[in-house]
Amino acid sequence: MLDVVARFNQNATVKCGALDVNNTNFTLSIGTYTFIGKEKTPFNGQMISASKCE
Repeated sequence: MLDVVARFNQNATVKCGALDVNNTNFTLSIGTYTFIGKEKTPFNGQMISASKCE
């Protein structure tokens, strides 16, 4: 999971199931290691645990 977070923080796209998560569309909650969809994106409000990503 820390590898996923590190890659996300380096502006890489990580795979979370069928979704591609990147810092254009998501922010990272450090306390819970959860990706949260940004406003004005198709992913607004969507929450994905970093533990479910590769």
